[in-house]
Amino acid sequence: MSRLAGASAAAELVLRHTWQEPNAGLYRAISGGLDRLEAAPPEEVLAQVLALAWTIVHTLGFGPELAACLCCGRPLDAEEMGWFEMQAGGVGGSCCPSWGGARRIGPHAREQLKRLLAGDAPSELRGRRAHISLLRDFTSYHMLGGDRLSSLRFLEPDLASRGDGPRH
Repeated sequence: MSRLAGASAAAELVLRHTWQEPNAGLYRAISGGLDRLEAAPPEEVLAQVLALAWTIVHTLGFGPELAACLCCGRPLDAEEMGWFEMQAGGVGGSCCPSWGGARRIGPHAREQLKRLLAGDAPSELRGRRAHISLLRDFTSYHMLGGDRLSSLRFLEPDLASRGDGPRH
């Protein structure tokens, strides 16, 4: 079910946010991502789904800024805690105050997100629920006019089976 949800999320992004002009980079991102999704062992499917979706986001020019503080432009240290500023589309550093509603993002999560944007699925993805939530909220805000990727809801059973299911 997770493979289908991932392919469906990719299709949702493409159908909602592309035009009829050819885009060789997008084709390569989708084709390669779907191949990796198909070949992934079950424990790596969720990471491949996230890599496919984030690669599409990046290829379409909507990738979040992760290297420098959005407020002051200072490059972020490799071990620095930061704040993911949804509206601004990236990370604010510890050098600047957080904006209302910002999510904390540590160096490990930031590094994993960089890898996902490049289409490289980490073999040991930590914080799966947080990664899905960030993808859902980011695409909703920056790409889908407030709508959500409906296919992502089908990933909930995978999260639950791995002990990362819905919290009540």
